[in-house]
Amino acid sequence: MEHISAQLQEVVSALKNFPNNQLDVEKLCDEIMKMEDIEEGVRVAVFDHLVEREMLAKAFLTKSLPLRKLWIEKLLEADFPAPLLLAAICCYMGCVAVSVNV
Repeated sequence: MEHISAQLQEVVSALKNFPNNQLDVEKLCDEIMKMEDIEEGVRVAVFDHLVEREMLAKAFLTKSLPLRKLWIEKLLEADFPAPLLLAAICCYMGCVAVSVNV
């Protein structure tokens, strides 16, 4: 429990340090794209997701690399159902046709 409390304090401290509490979109992109063990299409989808959700993006940037990867795994399970994720990857990679039934 102490570990979680310490991590939460780090997140709060880091959020306070954002200049004017603005999201640095370039830094967000750089940090996500550095995660080369995650498929590029997934990284792009995660970036798009976070840019639309500024507070989540700021919190993401405060996390360590292992916690970022865990966060992405949970996001993929919860928010990106397989057909939508496949569509996002195919659209990014230029697939000719994608059919998604949601």
